[in-house]
Amino acid sequence: MPNQFERSRAYMRKRSVQWLEKTGATCRITRPSYAELVTYDSVTGVATREHTDELVYEGPCRIELIPGSQVQYPNDQAQTVSTTVMYVPWHVDNIQVLDQVEMLTEDDPTLVGPKLFTVVAQQRGGGLRTSRRFNVEVKHNTNG
Repeated sequence: MPNQFERSRAYMRKRSVQWLEKTGATCRITRPSYAELVTYDSVTGVATREHTDELVYEGPCRIELIPGSQVQYPNDQAQTVSTTVMYVPWHVDNIQVLDQVEMLTEDDPTLVGPKLFTVVAQQRGGGLRTSRRFNVEVKHNTNG
């Protein structure tokens, strides 16, 4: 029989998934494949190369931009650095560093579209952590 801690953790994680689903924010996370599929068309004599990415997760998630803190650089100039965090449900346990994130829907329209994020680290937390959190960085923005 689960103890109070396990029941509390299960309840909070369930509520976290419900909150993520209620926000309507969704993303697609893929893992780049470094193997190339080469096909040769004998009629045209053209070889084409394709990169296939593995779908890791698609579903509720959030991207949050956290205001920065001061970082000291060797040239004695302080620079403000912001952290970008991605939240996914706790049961999504197969995300790795360098996976690519594309926001499909989000209440902040500047995060949706062809902008990609790269997972750079998983945040560690206590046993009551309700969602998995990852530090991500902007990789590409075709909107300029």
